[in-house]
Amino acid sequence: MSQLSHTKLDDLKGLAQPGQKVDLKPFLGTWKNTKPGSGQIPKIIMRETEGELYMHAWGACTPQLCDWGQARCEVFTDGPGSPLANAFLARFTFEQMDVEISSNVKLGVLVVQTYTRFKDGSARHNYYTREFYGPEI
Repeated sequence: MSQLSHTKLDDLKGLAQPGQKVDLKPFLGTWKNTKPGSGQIPKIIMRETEGELYMHAWGACTPQLCDWGQARCEVFTDGPGSPLANAFLARFTFEQMDVEISSNVKLGVLVVQTYTRFKDGSARHNYYTREFYGPEI
């Protein structure tokens, strides 16, 4: 089996400059679910600390939101030499389940996909969601 040096032509484009930081601004701020009452994640706060992106999420619980805490995000750019962040992955681990979140910003909207895996032995099926978030004003 041969080793791959790239999987598409974009992988051959320029390299990032030494010391070049990734621009996380497209993600920063407080985001609210555009479909209130969806039963998923109503609120997300994205922040930067020492060049790292962090996601703080709240789940839709009653009578008040469940604080999921925060997770460090793995950031992806437009290409190997691009300094602009355009997607991220975050993972939240709970006793009864794991939630993996992938996200990107499209036309000013935060698009969030969740992949929930149950590990508590219940008969619940793992599931996927996709939700849209607008900036809190």
